[in-house]
Amino acid sequence: MSQKRADTPSDFQIKSGEIPSFSVSEPIRIVNAQTPSSDVILPAPPYKLIINYKQYTDTAIKLLAGEIEKRGGKISEDASKVIKVSIIDVKIATTVKFRCIINFTVETGDAYFKGFEVAGGSWNYEKAIDLAMANVVVGILNNERILRYLK
Repeated sequence: MSQKRADTPSDFQIKSGEIPSFSVSEPIRIVNAQTPSSDVILPAPPYKLIINYKQYTDTAIKLLAGEIEKRGGKISEDASKVIKVSIIDVKIATTVKFRCIINFTVETGDAYFKGFEVAGGSWNYEKAIDLAMANVVVGILNNERILRYLK
C-alpha cells in the first residue's frame, strides 16, 4: 500500500434537522484536549493515510463553534464555560464503500465526561471522513447533558 497524506477534513456542512434547537446562555470556550500532535498511519486500502488527531480535533472544534454561533452563542477564549474535545481514534473500514469511524471524548466544565463513536460512509474515503467529522458535532449537540450545560 502506498502512503498518502490525508487532508484535514473540510468544513463539511451539517444538514438542518440533524441538530435539535438549543440556546446558549453565556460565552463558551472550546478546547482541543488532544495532546499528542504526531501523525498516525491510517490503513485505508489501497492507501495508508497519514492523519493527525490534533488537527482533526481542531476541525471538529471549528465545526462545533460554527454550529453554536449559528444559534446565537458566542465563542470566547476567556469564557468560564468550557467544552474540551479530543478525537482519540479514527479508523477506515472498506467493504463495498469506505466507512470512517471516529472515537472522541467531550468534557464539560462541570465535570461531565463522555466518550462517543460516530461514523460516515461514502464511495470516496475523503467524503467518508468528512461525513464522520460532521457527525462528531451532531453527536455532541444531540447529547442532552451537554445541551443543558450550554443553557
